[in-house]
Amino acid sequence: MVNPDNGSVRMERNRHSTNRSSITSDSYHSYGSIQESNNQSIHLTQEDRLRKKLKFHFMNPCQKFRARGRKPFKLILQVIKILVVTTQLYLFSKEHSSVTTFIQDSASTFRLLMLKDWDVSDGEPGYRVIKFPYSIYLKEDFNDIVDFAVQAYIDMENKTIGAYAHALEGDGVPPMMYCMTYMIDGQINAANETIRFNTNQRRSCEYLWSSATNIPPKNFSIVDWLVENDFAMSWERLVSVDITYNLKAVHVKPMNVDWDPDCYNFLLEIKFDNSGFNGKVPVSMTVTPEYLQCRSNISYPSNTFNFTVFTKVYDVVVIALCSLSLALCLRSLIKAHYLLKESIIFLETRNILKLSRNEKLKFVNFWYILIIIADFMTVIGSVFKIVIEVNLMFEYNVVSVLLGVSTLYAWIGILRYLTFFQEYSLLIVTLKMALPRVLRFMVCAGMLYLGFVFCGWVVIGPFHYKFRTLTRSSECLFSLINGDDMFATFAGINYDESPGIWYFSRVYLYTFISLFIYIVLSVFISVIIGTFEEVKSLRGNGVATPLETFINECTDAPESGNYRDLQSRAFSDIFCSCCQPEPEPIFMGRSGRRSSNFYVTLTGRV
Repeated sequence: MVNPDNGSVRMERNRHSTNRSSITSDSYHSYGSIQESNNQSIHLTQEDRLRKKLKFHFMNPCQKFRARGRKPFKLILQVIKILVVTTQLYLFSKEHSSVTTFIQDSASTFRLLMLKDWDVSDGEPGYRVIKFPYSIYLKEDFNDIVDFAVQAYIDMENKTIGAYAHALEGDGVPPMMYCMTYMIDGQINAANETIRFNTNQRRSCEYLWSSATNIPPKNFSIVDWLVENDFAMSWERLVSVDITYNLKAVHVKPMNVDWDPDCYNFLLEIKFDNSGFNGKVPVSMTVTPEYLQCRSNISYPSNTFNFTVFTKVYDVVVIALCSLSLALCLRSLIKAHYLLKESIIFLETRNILKLSRNEKLKFVNFWYILIIIADFMTVIGSVFKIVIEVNLMFEYNVVSVLLGVSTLYAWIGILRYLTFFQEYSLLIVTLKMALPRVLRFMVCAGMLYLGFVFCGWVVIGPFHYKFRTLTRSSECLFSLINGDDMFATFAGINYDESPGIWYFSRVYLYTFISLFIYIVLSVFISVIIGTFEEVKSLRGNGVATPLETFINECTDAPESGNYRDLQSRAFSDIFCSCCQPEPEPIFMGRSGRRSSNFYVTLTGRV
């Protein structure tokens, strides 16, 4: 028998169970929609924040100042640094020029004093070599030049105006070294075309007088000395004759500052080169300086500027500024790298967009790389400069290259800040866009140019000084492209020597000049002009990349104040930002406690 009350109770329980089931199902759907809404809001917030970070990253210093009030420290530092570095280069250039001028003038003095009938003409050294080759053609000329050089060396201290002396403390004159390089055996008889040679060479050296007494003969004669020492001057076998000796000199610098004088030991070598065996023996003198430590005791007036201490302190300031600039630029590159990694992780994992290679390269600021190279070279050059100032080394040329190239890069690097203004960025953008086209054009033009270089070197080289070597041939043709010295190049070949080569040279030169000046240069200029016009036409009408489109969705102006919450993190946080896990969403159960099982049940993820 069925109890109606019990049945009603069961029906009521079933109704309540159904209600609880529906409530539970509705709760699941409600929490699911809340979860989905929360996920979207979290993703949207992260996306907006990344968009703001990217937009702030690509702002110029003025915009960053308006966005967050951040002072353009790197810009101020670069302006101060470029002024300081340029001043340092100017001071070093004066000192280097003074030292180099003294060495060159001393070498010219030695040649005038010790080479008989040496002719110093006005003009560039290259042209002087063409017009006035110093050579001998007679045996008597060799004897006269050697006797003249020996006597001038002996009388150096008594006759010269400059502070030159023999490399010997005390009385006497250190002897000169006479060396001969010759073939072991050889005989030439041009009358009956008889030639006999043993091409193995031997070198013999002997002092011109005793090194024990250091007393030179009163009237030196190379002919008598050769006979006394059994040196047979067989010009048929003789390859070269070298006469070496040393002279000391003191470089006294301007007296209005406390520049200490420099002392030098000059190694001089007079060389008679008979390796051509053509009856013409070129004579040359090489002068090699060696820096010596002076034992000076100089009293300066009380009002003399202490320039030595000033330069050392100034070099230290330059090192400090460049080190700070290098650290700031390196820090910016590292921050950009981690911003790139963060952008890739966020954008690609959420299938928003995939960054292309060109878009990734936009995060690499090559201006900073150029400034880092310039700062590094300036620091190394300044350290070497200090070492020179304390007389521990004498590598002026190395320091000049380091400081000169670093200053060039520093001035180029300052152009970065001009690119932020449209009125000044036209040149930089034009060069950037034209560079690939120019390089492709230069490859084609270079092949044509090299063909003319090799042809001129092989065909015209034996008859024309400017084409005598491959390097000179290239330099001559490059000068012709720029319209330099055309008539002298045409007139350099004598018609009587080879009429065929004379006619060939005319065709060769006219073809090269017409082709490169009227065609190649015109096409080259048109490539640049075409790029310039393209840049002007695309200004304001360019097609945005996907990354730029993503960033431009942030419409907040720099003055809006919405960028102040993007405060920079500590430098140590940069290295671990990408290692930190993303915060996992936490959901609350009906009891108010954290419920991670609900998230697992809803999404199916563990």
